[in-house]
Amino acid sequence: MRSLFLIVASMALAACPLRNPVPVEPDYPASAEGACLRLAELGCPESRVTTAGITCPTAFRKMEQVTDPHYACVIGAHDVAGVRACGSVRCLQ
Repeated sequence: MRSLFLIVASMALAACPLRNPVPVEPDYPASAEGACLRLAELGCPESRVTTAGITCPTAFRKMEQVTDPHYACVIGAHDVAGVRACGSVRCLQ
Protein backbone atom coordinates (compact mmCIF):
# COMPACT_ATOMS: atom_id res chain seq x y z
CA MET A 1 0.00 0.00 0.00
CA ARG A 2 2.82 2.38 0.88
CA SER A 3 4.52 1.70 -2.45
CA LEU A 4 1.30 2.44 -4.30
CA PHE A 5 0.99 5.77 -2.49
CA LEU A 6 4.57 6.71 -3.40
CA ILE A 7 4.02 5.81 -7.03
CA VAL A 8 0.80 7.84 -7.26
CA ALA A 9 2.38 10.80 -5.46
CA SER A 10 5.43 10.83 -7.71
CA MET A 11 3.24 10.61 -10.83
CA ALA A 12 1.12 13.52 -9.62
CA LEU A 13 4.18 15.66 -8.96
CA ALA A 14 5.70 14.79 -12.32
CA ALA A 15 2.51 15.85 -14.11
CA CYS A 16 2.45 19.32 -12.54
CA PRO A 17 4.06 21.98 -14.72
CA LEU A 18 6.51 24.39 -13.14
CA ARG A 19 4.88 27.73 -12.48
CA ASN A 20 8.13 29.71 -12.43
CA PRO A 21 10.73 27.83 -14.43
CA VAL A 22 14.29 28.61 -13.48
CA PRO A 23 15.95 30.65 -16.25
CA VAL A 24 18.77 28.83 -17.97
CA GLU A 25 22.08 30.63 -17.68
CA PRO A 26 24.09 30.89 -20.87
CA ASP A 27 26.93 28.40 -20.94
CA TYR A 28 29.50 30.76 -22.40
CA PRO A 29 33.13 30.87 -21.32
CA ALA A 30 34.13 33.88 -19.21
CA SER A 31 36.00 35.43 -22.11
CA ALA A 32 35.74 38.19 -24.68
CA GLU A 33 34.09 35.79 -27.11
CA GLY A 34 31.54 34.63 -24.53
CA ALA A 35 30.67 38.19 -23.58
CA CYS A 36 30.26 39.12 -27.25
CA LEU A 37 27.88 36.20 -27.82
CA ARG A 38 25.73 37.39 -24.90
CA LEU A 39 25.77 40.98 -26.15
CA ALA A 40 24.66 39.77 -29.59
CA GLU A 41 21.76 37.85 -28.04
CA LEU A 42 20.64 40.99 -26.24
CA GLY A 43 20.97 43.13 -29.37
CA CYS A 44 23.76 45.34 -28.08
CA PRO A 45 25.56 47.23 -30.85
CA GLU A 46 28.90 46.59 -29.12
CA SER A 47 28.64 43.00 -30.35
CA ARG A 48 29.04 44.13 -33.96
CA VAL A 49 32.13 45.19 -35.89
CA THR A 50 32.71 48.95 -35.65
CA THR A 51 33.03 51.26 -38.65
CA ALA A 52 36.78 51.20 -37.97
CA GLY A 53 36.76 47.40 -38.36
CA ILE A 54 37.26 46.56 -34.66
CA THR A 55 35.52 43.36 -33.62
CA CYS A 56 33.79 42.90 -30.29
CA PRO A 57 36.42 40.48 -28.89
CA THR A 58 39.20 42.87 -29.92
CA ALA A 59 37.47 45.75 -28.15
CA PHE A 60 37.12 43.67 -24.97
CA ARG A 61 40.79 42.68 -25.09
CA LYS A 62 41.78 46.33 -25.40
CA MET A 63 39.55 47.07 -22.42
CA GLU A 64 41.42 44.41 -20.40
CA GLN A 65 44.54 46.55 -20.67
CA VAL A 66 42.94 49.39 -18.69
CA THR A 67 40.09 47.91 -16.63
CA ASP A 68 38.20 44.75 -15.73
CA PRO A 69 35.65 43.94 -18.47
CA HIS A 70 33.53 41.92 -15.99
CA TYR A 71 33.02 38.97 -18.34
CA ALA A 72 31.07 36.84 -15.87
CA CYS A 73 28.70 39.72 -15.14
CA VAL A 74 28.07 40.46 -18.83
CA ILE A 75 27.52 36.80 -19.67
CA GLY A 76 25.15 36.32 -16.73
CA ALA A 77 23.07 39.41 -17.46
CA HIS A 78 19.42 38.61 -18.17
CA ASP A 79 18.69 41.84 -20.03
CA VAL A 80 20.17 45.12 -21.23
CA ALA A 81 19.76 46.71 -17.81
CA GLY A 82 21.78 43.86 -16.33
CA VAL A 83 24.56 44.41 -18.86
CA ARG A 84 24.63 48.11 -18.07
CA ALA A 85 24.82 47.37 -14.35
CA CYS A 86 28.10 45.49 -14.97
CA GLY A 87 29.73 48.83 -15.72
CA SER A 88 31.84 47.76 -18.68
CA VAL A 89 29.34 47.98 -21.57
CA ARG A 90 26.73 50.65 -22.30
CA CYS A 91 24.62 48.63 -24.76
CA LEU A 92 23.02 51.66 -26.35
CA GLN A 93 20.20 50.62 -28.65
